Amino acid sequence: MHKEGTPGHRHVPWIDQGDGLRASGACKWEGEGKNSVTSKDHLLCFSCVQTYDMREMDSVASVLELVLLHYSAVSSSLCGEQSKFSMRHSVSEITAIIRDRRTIQPKDYSDREVQRDVINQVLGNAIWAPTHGMTQPWRFSVFTGAGRERLSAFMGSEYMRITPPEKFMQRKYDNHVQRPLQSSVAITLGMARDPKGKIPLHEEQYAVACAVQNMYLTCAAYGLGAFWSTGAVLTGDAMRDFVELGPEGHCLGLFYLGYPKGEWPKGYRKPLPDFVRYFEG
Repeated sequence: MHKEGTPGHRHVPWIDQGDGLRASGACKWEGEGKNSVTSKDHLLCFSCVQTYDMREMDSVASVLELVLLHYSAVSSSLCGEQSKFSMRHSVSEITAIIRDRRTIQPKDYSDREVQRDVINQVLGNAIWAPTHGMTQPWRFSVFTGAGRERLSAFMGSEYMRITPPEKFMQRKYDNHVQRPLQSSVAITLGMARDPKGKIPLHEEQYAVACAVQNMYLTCAAYGLGAFWSTGAVLTGDAMRDFVELGPEGHCLGLFYLGYPKGEWPKGYRKPLPDFVRYFEG
């Protein structure tokens, strides 16, 4: 077993198979935290989506005892209830993709080109995001090849136009100009209002944000770096007009794509109980 780790380290030591904690084929377990499963941590059963507090467990034996108890009560536990029904998809696989999603900036992309069919898959998944009233407000403009140069030139000139001289920063100007050129693909995240205006603006924006998460997850599955960039240049009226979204449209930023030239970054999140409260009864 691993004894040490870094923030974002995920250690999954299966019993019998050498790659994780398992008492049977039904459930998969994962410890989350800075150290191994013997640290002050939490243990998650992927199949049940049930988390156990490990902060009072000071040995691997304690963890194993918990696993055995979990399965001894399987007929009445959440796992037991779950086993009565067939799951539509693998929770462990979707969880792995979600937790492997990363933000990787264009400066860290290689020269490898992202092919059109991959771009279409990313956007094809984007449009399956939730949308109130089925307005489907997302609109995407895709810049590849020489099209990135046109986008780069616009972003540089727009930054100069809207930035007072005393607030000009060379680093920000360079980022606006270079990021489209450092990326294989740059996609504007447009939002078109429903003509009838039946859905509030903020709900349409939420729908586009959900679409962006779908894009991020698809990129993670492909091993693609992705970066959602915002700011005045990317969300202003000039960008809206540049990609012809119309007077009622909005641009919510740019989504950059490229294959990373280095190792896939590690991730880290605080334990779930730090963010969740249950109100029962």
